[in-house]
Order: sequence, then structure tokens, then C-alpha cells
Amino acid sequence: QKLVEVLPEAEQAAIGAELRGKIVECVENMHGNHVIQICARKAPMAIVDSILEAVLESVDKLCEHMYGCRVIQRILERCELDKLHLLLGKIMANIARLAKDKHGNYVVQCVLERGRKEDKQQIMQVVQSCFVDFAKDKVASNVVEKCFEVSTIGPDADFLQDAREAMYKLVLGDVSTPEGAPLEQLMHDRFGNYTVQCIIKHSRGDNLQALQRRILEAEEKLKESATGRLIVAALKKATGQAPDESEETGTPNAPSKGSELHGTGQCKPCAWFWKPQGCRNGQNCQHCHLCPEGELKERKKARRDAKSTRST
Repeated sequence: QKLVEVLPEAEQAAIGAELRGKIVECVENMHGNHVIQICARKAPMAIVDSILEAVLESVDKLCEHMYGCRVIQRILERCELDKLHLLLGKIMANIARLAKDKHGNYVVQCVLERGRKEDKQQIMQVVQSCFVDFAKDKVASNVVEKCFEVSTIGPDADFLQDAREAMYKLVLGDVSTPEGAPLEQLMHDRFGNYTVQCIIKHSRGDNLQALQRRILEAEEKLKESATGRLIVAALKKATGQAPDESEETGTPNAPSKGSELHGTGQCKPCAWFWKPQGCRNGQNCQHCHLCPEGELKERKKARRDAKSTRST
């Protein structure tokens, strides 16, 4: 990996020639994928183009692969949009499935950050079609949250304004239905409550006021549950108030003791939860079981990057 970063371009080209025909094999390898990722980030564009060409033959499989999804994200981050139309087209054809996949959801989130504005709009339309289902899903809820983020503070927020308003209208919904509006369905849900907190965080103007009215109407009931207290705390932060300490802490209803701090961002991801054997400590685990897969590695990488920046 370090050689790819420091070698002159001619030697980098030699590495690219050696990889030709073996790129997908490396992508699927627990060690080789890191080399392909660094090539996608740092190597000359001729090598990146060869990686893109190889990936295009197996997009569906790689999007849902533990290592393949990472390489696809690096390609989306590096390449100009005019080179990505084939890749994006194949990804966009499977958004509903990928959004619920434990690896594919990261690709969808990356498209929301790096893709064409029309792609972002289409993803938001897919999310709207099964909003509650996505928002309650362990991994798809992250895609829902990303939709609200990019349509509020992303570079294409103005273009996505109508799609964002449609999602807010959907969230508030019709409270007279037997199951209640999506907002009420999500507030007490294990994963949906984090979607509500994200919606509150990215609400502005009339949307924030409408959410505030509805949440205040249910405040007493919300304070009876862990998820409800987190929502009340999020609303207070969004409206410039200081949350009570009891509203920012979790309860034994969390999947593990360490998960109680998930809503505050101060939790520590469990290294075992996402492994095939799972976490043997269960409810007694001191680490978070709500963090998405790969969160631990992402935090370690962020610390390394920050340390590297300070040293330079």
C-alpha cells in the first residue's frame, strides 16, 4: 500500500499492469482489497480506469461484498461523474435491495454523497415508497438518515428541496390512521428513533415547528421510554434548549449496556457483534450493538488520519 503512494508514476504503472486480470480476485481478498483501495485513491487514473472496468463486470456481487463495497466507494470518491454513468446505472437498478444490505447500504450512502443529483432524487423516491420499513431496518435506517442530511446540507440541497419536503410530509403523515403517522410509529422503535433524531437535527423553519408541536404533544409518553427520552433531548438541542441529564441517557431496553450511549455519539462499537459468531456477552456487553458494521474500523482510521495530520 505504501509503495503505491510513494513510487514514481512509471513504477505505479508497472503495479497496475501486474494487477490486470486479477483485480476482482484482489478486491475479494481480505488483504488484497486494501491494495486496490489505495490504488483507487492514489494511483494514476489509467490504473483507476482499469479497476473500474473490472468492477463493472461484477457490480451486483461486489456492492454486497464485505470488501467489494469499500472498493466501489473509493471509485465513487475518486472518479468524475462522467466516468461513472455505467457503474451508477447498475447501482441505481438495485437501490431497494442494497439499502437493506449490511454492506450495500454503504454504497447507497456514498451515492447520496457523491452521485449525480438525479441519483440522489431517485434514492429518496425509493425510500419514500417504503419509508417506515426502511426507517425501522437496522441498516436501511442509515440510508434514510443520509437522505435527510444530503437534502438539507449537501451540495445539491436546493435541487432536492421538493423531495425533502415530500419526505417531511410523509413523516408527519395522517395521525388518524390505525397505525398512526410514520413519526409516531418510529419514535418508540429500536432503530426508527434514531431516524427521528436525525430528522429533528436537519429540520428547518416550518418543518421543525411542525415536528416540535407533534413531539411536545407526546412528550409525557415519550419520557416513559429510553428511545422517547432521546427524541425529547434531540428536540431540545435543535431548539436551543439544554436537555435534562435523564433525557440523554439510555435504559436497560438497549440491546447492550454499551448501546445506551449510542444516541450521544459517545459509545464504543462492539468488535464482535457483526462477526458470524456474534457477541457472547449479549445484554451485558459494555460496547455498542447499535453501531453499523465497519464503524470500529472507520473510527480507528479517523484517529490514524488525525494523528497523521498533526504530525505533518
